[in-house]
Amino acid sequence: MISEKLTEIVKKKRKEILDLWLKDFKETRTLRVSEGVDEKKWKGYMELVLDGFDEIMAKDVSKYRLCLDFTKIGEEFFKANYAIHDIINALTLLKKVIMEVVTNEGFFDTALQLYQLQELNNKAVLYFDRAIYYSALGYEENLKEIMENKGVIGNLKKFFGASEGRMKYINICAIEEEK
Repeated sequence: MISEKLTEIVKKKRKEILDLWLKDFKETRTLRVSEGVDEKKWKGYMELVLDGFDEIMAKDVSKYRLCLDFTKIGEEFFKANYAIHDIINALTLLKKVIMEVVTNEGFFDTALQLYQLQELNNKAVLYFDRAIYYSALGYEENLKEIMENKGVIGNLKKFFGASEGRMKYINICAIEEEK
């Protein structure tokens, strides 16, 4: 099990993590910087992501819960008119900053502590990979719905896949979470 010390670092350094993340995020070349960054909104999104990260570090959280949480975040990003690459970039940078902050604590001098750091990294990678996937799924589902409503889906139908199948998967997430 991951050392409580590592999870405490993440909790204790939460503000620092968010500030470092925002700095990196604003400096990235992929962001549509000319449109500005609503710092409060983006930090709010990343705080939700950190809440989930804290929770998954403390106990196992089902993939269904992650599916529900992150498809909702993807939907909110879409409705806020952000590009999908902005979501992916934001989540990737947050993972990087978390690992940098934890590693910079510098107390890793035994094999057990290094193993715990590796365990934390593995959980972080899994969490953020799922976050990216489900956020993109929620984002795409909203984009597809708008395109279908306007009758412009056409050749992109293969790209998006069948709505019924995707929504069935998302609904299964909801049913599994209720159990």
